[in-house]
Amino acid sequence: MSVPRPVITGALQGDIYLNKPAPNRLEFREFVKDRRQFSLYIQALQRMQDNNFSNDFSFAAIGGIHGYPFVQWGDSGNPTPPTDPDHFGGYCTHGSVVFPTWHRPYVALFEQELNRQANEVVKLYHVPDLEEWLTVARNIRSPFWDWAHVPESNSVPVEITLPEVDIIGPDGAPKRTWNPLYSYHFKPEDLYDTFPLPFSQWTQTLKHPTDSGPDAQSDMKALNQTYADNSSQMRTKTYRCLTTLTDWEHFSNHTTVQEPGMADSLETLHDTMHYEIGGLAGVYGPATGHMGDPTVAGLEPAFYLHHTNVDRLLELWSALNQDVWVVPGEQPGGTWTVPVDGILDVNSDLTPFWNSQSSYWKSSELRDPTIFNYSYPEFNDLYTLPAPERRRKLIEKIKELYAPGWQVPSKHQGPDYREWSLHIKFKKYQLGAPFTVLVYLGDVYVGTVTAFVPGRETKCANCRRNVGTEIEGFVFLNEVLFREYQDLPSTKNEDVLPILKDLKFKLAGSKPDGTLLDIADLTSLKIAPVCYSYQEGAKDELPTLGEPEYHWGVLEGKPGNTPAEKWAL
Repeated sequence: MSVPRPVITGALQGDIYLNKPAPNRLEFREFVKDRRQFSLYIQALQRMQDNNFSNDFSFAAIGGIHGYPFVQWGDSGNPTPPTDPDHFGGYCTHGSVVFPTWHRPYVALFEQELNRQANEVVKLYHVPDLEEWLTVARNIRSPFWDWAHVPESNSVPVEITLPEVDIIGPDGAPKRTWNPLYSYHFKPEDLYDTFPLPFSQWTQTLKHPTDSGPDAQSDMKALNQTYADNSSQMRTKTYRCLTTLTDWEHFSNHTTVQEPGMADSLETLHDTMHYEIGGLAGVYGPATGHMGDPTVAGLEPAFYLHHTNVDRLLELWSALNQDVWVVPGEQPGGTWTVPVDGILDVNSDLTPFWNSQSSYWKSSELRDPTIFNYSYPEFNDLYTLPAPERRRKLIEKIKELYAPGWQVPSKHQGPDYREWSLHIKFKKYQLGAPFTVLVYLGDVYVGTVTAFVPGRETKCANCRRNVGTEIEGFVFLNEVLFREYQDLPSTKNEDVLPILKDLKFKLAGSKPDGTLLDIADLTSLKIAPVCYSYQEGAKDELPTLGEPEYHWGVLEGKPGNTPAEKWAL
């Protein structure tokens, strides 16, 4: 080892070092209201993007940990390079039990450098209120975009859609500057010409590309439309994930687990938002953007707004399930640092994230986020309360944020009320490209389940070796049933099952050769309607679900129809 390895400590400045609580990571729409904070954040991110790829703490190098250009980061992994350099395995752990915990030090690494750069930027300021600026700089943390808490505008934060933004400059005067959240502009040393098409011909990251050619631009109208179309479903999905899943296998990742948990995993929610932010060929546009492909997603600036929120959802869920953490499970296909089909557990190394010059962070060390010197606002003042009261208050907060925005009509309320959803499964690598299954009731769009996979031949070992892996997700139906069938007598089988015969399914995405996908291409697709009794409970109580009841044969003649005996195969 010729140079010191990059050690992940989290932000090294902040009031936590003054014996005060760890600074909050703030929701992005609140974060931007403090113009000092936003100004330092923008300039810190600009400096990270200006740094060269050879710097392990540059934006490009940190982003490259997630995928391309598939080079070693921080001296992590076997010191002997693979015989075939084109098959470098990378560090990808999607689809495994450490998906949530692997991303915790990843975001902390980004935040560590963001905070350091903000404290360099503030040294340039010559303003009367400098002490306030210095305090802001010390406590700045990576903000999260809470995409499941839908604003009245039903749109994405405007600050990620503008090529330029207004900040307060070092002299205290207003200043317009280029927006590092809009896109990242590649440098030749980023090796972007080694990316697969169409990414190798784009000199900046794109959200919902206008086309697949070299002159493509981001289509922010399509980004907003995709978010608006899915926002209510995502809110319901997030609520069900947090309030109904109680074991790590179902919560942590999207790989199919027997005995269904009846809600999307954290990773499934994560996958859908990657598609919504990046775009996907065939949905509101002709090409897939960087956030829609895991091998290049880490280079899109919105990645860190998204993943900071994923980490926050992990913290909310784990606070409700304090006796549950990482359990042993396979890493399908392995990675360069994990053996093929190797077993991961709470004490596995989370490579490439060093916690010293000779050891890595482990999931067992990451239960408490203050180890990386941050916290979330939902937990402010909660830990002074007795445990039962703390739990009730947290449930109240989760319900305020995510309980579905639609109401159950009074005539359906009561002990006979049932929730309806579609349980959807497929082999995520079958088509060799990212795709999403779109669900319609008649001509009304309902929701989606997404395969967040590389778009072309990839060097990611975990992706390439794991072709047969099946993943699962859910689309919830009650909202559209109540809106489109206002005369629905009840949510009982005899009233709902005839309506479900109007379900339609489409597939969005493109094949490796660029032609658009058709639902018939996904031969591994399995779809089953399922219902269960559901009682919301008091504002500080978790919902109560009955046993799931599957309805085989309802979708006969439609894509994905699967008989009961083949469902688990």
